[in-house]
Amino acid sequence: MINRVGIYFLQNKQGFYTLLILLVLYLSTLSCANTNGASAPAVAKDSVNRPATAAETPKPLPKLDTILYNKLNLHLVHDYITDRWPVKAAYPLPGALLPFNRIIAYYGNFYTPKMGILGEVPQDSMLAGLMKEVKLWQKADTQLKVVPAIHYIAVTAQSRPGQGGKYRLRMPFKEIDKAIVLAKKINAIIFLDVQVGWG
Repeated sequence: MINRVGIYFLQNKQGFYTLLILLVLYLSTLSCANTNGASAPAVAKDSVNRPATAAETPKPLPKLDTILYNKLNLHLVHDYITDRWPVKAAYPLPGALLPFNRIIAYYGNFYTPKMGILGEVPQDSMLAGLMKEVKLWQKADTQLKVVPAIHYIAVTAQSRPGQGGKYRLRMPFKEIDKAIVLAKKINAIIFLDVQVGWG
């Protein structure tokens, strides 16, 4: 009887998924039973009265400064409130880059000057130019920290279908790594841009 049921489940696509779900539920039940019934871990005798070290103390989760978030959102539009701004939306997670920073990016692809400055000028000149822009923006608005970014087009849309028929071309790993290394040189954010083509 059990063999017939198993064969039905394996031959029938919907039955196979049902069997898979049942198996996952069964395993999760076992996991919960083991967790709930587990005995407390043994404690070494010398650690019973020892205070927790800094490495053992869990770090508190960061909190989003919602007051600063609201203030900076208005600052970005020169404190001009309209029926459309600020947008009524949920707050971002703690650690969000925006609106706490202004991101200044240089954009492009290393293989062509037609897609942006990353392919137009030598890399050292490009990085120097980006950092000069960062300083100018920081001077213009001291309320926001200005962060540099390298925005590299890692996959470019193509006019022909190519091997995968997706009208896109992925850059070699060495070129993507080059963009990451450049970003690290100036402690910048890296954007890896994907032009999806027909993907």
